[in-house]
This record gives sequence, structure tokens and C-alpha cells, in this order.
Amino acid sequence: YVKRGTQIISNCTGAFFLAEAGILDGRKATTHWAHADRFRERYPNVQLVPEQLITTDGQVFCSGGGTAWFDMALYLIELYIDHETAIESAKAMVLDTGRHSQLSYFATHQNKYHSDETVKAVQEWVDEHYAEDFSLSWLAEQYAMSPRTLIRRFKTATGESPLAYLQTVRIEVAKKYLEISAQTLAEITQRVGYEDVSSFSKMFKRKVGLSPREYRGRFSKSAI
Repeated sequence: YVKRGTQIISNCTGAFFLAEAGILDGRKATTHWAHADRFRERYPNVQLVPEQLITTDGQVFCSGGGTAWFDMALYLIELYIDHETAIESAKAMVLDTGRHSQLSYFATHQNKYHSDETVKAVQEWVDEHYAEDFSLSWLAEQYAMSPRTLIRRFKTATGESPLAYLQTVRIEVAKKYLEISAQTLAEITQRVGYEDVSSFSKMFKRKVGLSPREYRGRFSKSAI
């Protein structure tokens, strides 16, 4: 069908079916963010970009999480009709428009689907002591490794460095505070181990796709 120019669309974990059939080999695709690690491991020839809500590559379209088919529908209306019709359709269906990223929905620090028990132990320590001030060399020493070995094993097991993992854990904790507490951003910044609110806000925006204020506005109890 693809060779004949037929448009193929998947939503959420439906991308697994397309990948299994070889349709996504060498193509850009997305799927639900929670299944990204499993997808990458099973289909290394696919250019997976889980941070994107919608991907297009030739006649193959993919959308991310379960309700992202709404976003895909609006995208196709705009593609084949026009922007005004897509906006009117969104209003009629009471849908938000302009969603392009899954980053704000990620819960990424639970990446423990690997077999390196020492790295898992490091992850669990960081999960509990994320707000403390410690160095990479000190952390490596606690697990009888050199810093270089820790970085190599950590990246092999999780796909990211220990520092990146620490940053992600701190972001996840900050997200929870923004969702359920009335603490100021300065208070939350200190609670997760940072001093400079501006630097933390920039990192938060880079990793989440929203500023802390925007995130709180979308996901806090008062926003529901």
C-alpha cells in the first residue's frame, strides 16, 4: 500500500504494528512516550522521536498518546482542507489546538528496564537523594567504580548520563510539587537541589516543553 502511495496512519502503540511490518524502517515515527524505550530496542531502524506528538514521513503519519488521534484528525483537516476549517472543527469538538509535543506528559525517570543491577542501585540512590549536593566522582566511589566507568555503564543501561538522569529526577519531583502544592517556584527550586530559579526554569522549559508557570497552569489541581 505504501509503495502505491496509500497514506498509512497509526496512533499511540499502533506504531508497533507498522514497525513490525517494516513500514517504518528508515522513517521518522512517534508512539506513546511510555513505550519509547521498548520501541527503540525492538525497532532500531526506525527514527523514533517520542517527544513529538505527530510525525509525518512521506505517506506515513504517526501520532503519540491515546487521545492524540484528535490532534491527528485536526492536522489532516488542515492538511486537506484549510486552517480555518480545522479551527472550527476544534471549537465544535471542544478541543485544544496547537499541541505539538509530548514532553510535558513524560515521566522519564523510571527507565529501569535494563539488567545492570549496579546501575539500578545508583538510580535508586539518586531517586532518594536527588536534592543533595554530591559529585560524580564521589558517587562512582560509593559503587567501586571510576567516574568514566560509571558514565559508560550508566549510558549503556539507560541511554543517558548520570547527570542527565539526576536532572530528570529533579524535574519529575518539581512537576509533582507544581501539580499538588502551592509552593513558590523559588521554594520548589531549592527543594529539588537547585539555587538559581532562572537556570532551573530554563532547564525545566527545555526538558518539559513548558515553563514551570505554564506547567502549573495546565496540570495543577486548580486547573482541573
